[in-house]
Amino acid sequence: AMFYEKVAYHDWEGISDDVAECERLGAAVKGEANALLMRNHGFCTFGKSIAEAWVLAYYFETACQTQLAVLSTRQPIRRPGAEVLRKARAQYELPDFAPGACEWPALLRLARRPEGGVGSSARRHDG
Repeated sequence: AMFYEKVAYHDWEGISDDVAECERLGAAVKGEANALLMRNHGFCTFGKSIAEAWVLAYYFETACQTQLAVLSTRQPIRRPGAEVLRKARAQYELPDFAPGACEWPALLRLARRPEGGVGSSARRHDG
């Protein structure tokens, strides 16, 4: 729901060697977009901080994986109504629930662990 009506789109134009593409990218993300889906290329997210942008990227990737899993069932999709999605999106805009408000400090603590942190193959053995 945090991406409902907040995803901008841009068609892939090949290797970015055209400076004018910057203006087209900028025009695509005007407004309240917090994610840009570059068709046939990838995505990026936008936040008020690195923490918010990183956490949005994590949730966007997760949402994409979930959508692919749901579509692979070939079953009818039961979507929440627009009002429910808008309400849920607004809840993510509350300071206590903003992307990164809770997750980022926890991720930093995890990364600073002596066992190796995020993505480490080191395992802790207690006995």
